[in-house]
Amino acid sequence: MMKSSRVRGFAVGTAAATLTTVFALAPAVQAAPAASRSGPSPAQIADAVHPHPLRLTHHAASSFAAGPAANSTLDSYNWAGYFSYQPGYRFRYVAAQFFVPYLDCSAVSPTDESALSAHWVGLDGVTNSTVEQAGVLAGCFTDGTNVTPVYEAWYEMYPKFPVVVSLTVNPGDSIKASVYWSRSNSRFHLTLSDTTTGHSYSHSVYCAPSACERRTAEVISEAPNGSSSTSGIYALANFHAESYGGAAVTDLSGQHGAISSSLWADYRVVQLGQDNTTVLDQPTALFDGSTFGDYWMAAAS
Repeated sequence: MMKSSRVRGFAVGTAAATLTTVFALAPAVQAAPAASRSGPSPAQIADAVHPHPLRLTHHAASSFAAGPAANSTLDSYNWAGYFSYQPGYRFRYVAAQFFVPYLDCSAVSPTDESALSAHWVGLDGVTNSTVEQAGVLAGCFTDGTNVTPVYEAWYEMYPKFPVVVSLTVNPGDSIKASVYWSRSNSRFHLTLSDTTTGHSYSHSVYCAPSACERRTAEVISEAPNGSSSTSGIYALANFHAESYGGAAVTDLSGQHGAISSSLWADYRVVQLGQDNTTVLDQPTALFDGSTFGDYWMAAAS
């Protein structure tokens, strides 16, 4: 989920330094049973919501293919945030802390297409067609009669469909998500902990190194793909803002760093509308290499 470094829409620079969200870590425990649900079922959510590899705009894709300029800003139709990449590198771990955003569904009509947002950490999906992700969904689901705000935890090993997990998350909850690849058995460990409630979920999935190459590490807010979306990408739900902190990356040789590091380059991704002009979701500059905010842009409404 290319152009030279630039900024669209609003001032960034030192904006990330103002992020003050504090994430209290708690010991991992077994996942709590999901509370009784209203609105769409987990199966309906998983069928509709499909976080997808990065879809760069045509110009950005051409520029990136010609030779990526380190620390540049890229335009995308579905992602906003940051990823780490260095030609020839492989990564084995990515993690970050964020929160379940508070949705504003007031502008969504029951007869509209559902508006969705996904917030996650993961490996792959920039230079290849697989992703290994763990995150949360915040969406305004419509059925022709009602608009239902839905908050769910999930993981995905694309091209397989996402799995909605039995972990209740609520707006404002503090989340820590990580994806770790075990070299000994080629299994991905996808973990999401709600540090507000103390509950967590972890799942282990095998993927051959030749298929899941681990070329990039990402911290992203996304407008998911969906078969019921007329454009192939859902309208981006108004999540107001998301703050990411403690973004950490480890490469295959065990070198540790933030999303921005002297060991690898970082790339900032801005989500645009299908008109290639309207800014839908824009990240701030990085603070301390590991903290930034993602802002839903009012101009998208």
